[in-house]
Amino acid sequence: MEQNPSPEERVRLLGQADLNMLDLSPKALALPATREALIRGFLGQVAALREGYNAGTEDPAGIPGKINDAAGAFQDVFYGRDPAYPPVVTSWNNPEHLGKWLVENVGVDEHDGQDDAVRALMVACSLDLIRAFSP
Repeated sequence: MEQNPSPEERVRLLGQADLNMLDLSPKALALPATREALIRGFLGQVAALREGYNAGTEDPAGIPGKINDAAGAFQDVFYGRDPAYPPVVTSWNNPEHLGKWLVENVGVDEHDGQDDAVRALMVACSLDLIRAFSP
């Protein structure tokens, strides 16, 4: 006869993802490597824009719009709106959870609100990165 797990064991088990419920495809947000690749890819886009600006091949007037578009696409992935990236079962990836947390804990400007918090954060990070590597 199988015993029910103790309260301590239940807490431990709840802390582990049920692999039968998670989509573990290469683009699954449940995988840290997927999230890392998305962040690296976004920052790579920003670095490429800066490089294009330095080389004179990127119109400075178009850079903010391109960063905003890339940040919006990034937000769509992390808010579970991009069907190419299966959302996480625990529903952290939506404005009510991730967006609210970013506004309350990371200092995302409240005028952007939780619905636009990921985009606002990525734009701010982009500007910091560009400034850090400016001559």
